Amino acid sequence: MAKQHSTGDLYQRTTDRVIDALEQGVAPWIKPWRGGSTQGLPTNLSTGQEYRGINVVSLWCAAFARGFEHDLWVTQAQEKGWQVRKGAKSECIVKVGQVVKDADEGEKDERTFSYLKSYHVFNVAEVEGAPLPASEPTTDHERIAAAEGLIAATGARVVEQGDRACYARSTDCIYLPALGRFTDAGAYYAIALHELTHWTGHDGRLERKFGKRFGDDAYAAEELVAEMGSAFLCGHLGIEGHLQHPAYVDHWLKVLKNDKRAIFTAAAKASQAADYVRAFAGEVRQ
Repeated sequence: MAKQHSTGDLYQRTTDRVIDALEQGVAPWIKPWRGGSTQGLPTNLSTGQEYRGINVVSLWCAAFARGFEHDLWVTQAQEKGWQVRKGAKSECIVKVGQVVKDADEGEKDERTFSYLKSYHVFNVAEVEGAPLPASEPTTDHERIAAAEGLIAATGARVVEQGDRACYARSTDCIYLPALGRFTDAGAYYAIALHELTHWTGHDGRLERKFGKRFGDDAYAAEELVAEMGSAFLCGHLGIEGHLQHPAYVDHWLKVLKNDKRAIFTAAAKASQAADYVRAFAGEVRQ
């Protein structure tokens, strides 16, 4: 069910939730647990569609905080013949829409306004009669092979050398330490996907602003996009998440506290980057 809320309230409420988590040392855009019969991004069980952008962040945060095992969420339960348990608590997700207003007298161009509409969803654990998919155990080797294949499909140039991970925009190349220098393979691929998200922002691809130096707002915003892009891809691949760049937390907090829309913008760009990468493997359409 959709509800109208003050747009400012929804932006601020979501931003405050992210700020609170970051101040406690938790990155709420990362799925930090294993388990359950499902892998991947939070999904609407009723429609089969994956959630995107800020809704991924909100639902991961809720699932972890409330101890839900499955990342499946339900709308239209009654239409499916399911029953929401008495006393169940819903989670709020949002949809961004746009309204085009005709030009007023004396103005040349029409104006476009964005708005938020909220919807409420229930975790599958709180819905009686909703089916759960059968467990399909996946080995670490299979999950990592999937990550390797996804990176290879993009055609991005990846060089393993040295002890520093980075994306060099000038050479359009990703540099990574050798796999054996990481604590585990999952950490290696999480970093690789972070740098691959940076790669998507190059001119001729998604063309994002990278910022000029560590600490400036554009630099911090791009790092936030890369952090979430990696997390969304890790979630899709079933790789356990980690906060990869804690040094940026103070800068992210500054950006978020100054702009309540910043986390929405970053999450949207991260979803766009993840879709761009997955399109190379034919998993999503651009």
